[in-house]
Amino acid sequence: MKKIFKKNKQAPQGRITNETVAEHREHILAGGRRFKYPVQYTKHKLIINTILIISVVLVAFVLVSWWQLYKAQNTSTFYYRTVRIVPAPVASIDGQAVRYSDYLMLYRPVEHFMSQNGQLAESKDDRERQLGLYKRSAIDRAVDNAYAEKVALEKGIKVEEADINDVILRGRQASNGSISQDLYDASLLDTLGFSKEEYREMIKRSLLYSKVAYAVDDKAKELSNLVKLRVSGDKDFVKIAESIGKGVTVGGSGDYVQLSTPDGGVAIEASKLKTGEVSDVKKTTSSDGYYIVRLDGKSGDKVKYTFIKIPLTRLSDDIAKLRKDGKVSEFISIPAKPTKTQ
Repeated sequence: MKKIFKKNKQAPQGRITNETVAEHREHILAGGRRFKYPVQYTKHKLIINTILIISVVLVAFVLVSWWQLYKAQNTSTFYYRTVRIVPAPVASIDGQAVRYSDYLMLYRPVEHFMSQNGQLAESKDDRERQLGLYKRSAIDRAVDNAYAEKVALEKGIKVEEADINDVILRGRQASNGSISQDLYDASLLDTLGFSKEEYREMIKRSLLYSKVAYAVDDKAKELSNLVKLRVSGDKDFVKIAESIGKGVTVGGSGDYVQLSTPDGGVAIEASKLKTGEVSDVKKTTSSDGYYIVRLDGKSGDKVKYTFIKIPLTRLSDDIAKLRKDGKVSEFISIPAKPTKTQ
């Protein structure tokens, strides 16, 4: 009652006349403003609160993700998908960032395969030591690939889609014929946990490293030409390799093998020759060097061969020097590979 009385007390007195109409109008409008402006203030406050809440959630997510990735080293699918979207670094080499997603792309298939096939140790400590070796291998390869990517950018080296398709086509070849693309993709998903897009991406990085390794290693190219010259006058591969040294080695199939043997394409190249014939200098599809192969015999669709291999060393030596000079930084803690003396 007091409020009503107070309001009435504040209202203009008397009848509405020409002289008091402006006063009455202002009184009515003032009463309306009491309902209009609080709503505006509420909306403004709501927007501010929403922004603050979103900011707090984002900061919390970043902090939790940082802890999970860099301290707990969480390798789950959720965080793998996260770092594929957000390019978080796991290391750097000579100023080139190494993507966390590239590291996980190399590590997760091994963990998936071992888990699926019951090859993980039962003890937690043993399992961590076991997986630690594969983590070390994965981060080393991710660092190598990142440096190769840097060199490739400088030299204009690229991997074409056709190159990737060739690798996949060779992978689909089996001893009893070719398997379908759908079956091949399903096998990759089941065995390694890879989608076909992820597998193509991994192949691309591997091929890029290979192309860079061949492009920068002039000495290996010169050495392969020297080996070819020696082979043209003497087909004793062991004698030639021993006389040249410098990492040149001799290998072979030992017995008859299928053309689909995973030997870097050597068996396929040997199948193109006549018995006793020697090939020109070739690049291995496994990207580890040049080779010259001699066909020792054929039996149906199988071949027996001997080869001389000239390894690629320049790129790996460059990376090793960068490590030695302290130009490789890792942002997660993974034990180094144990040496033979340990």
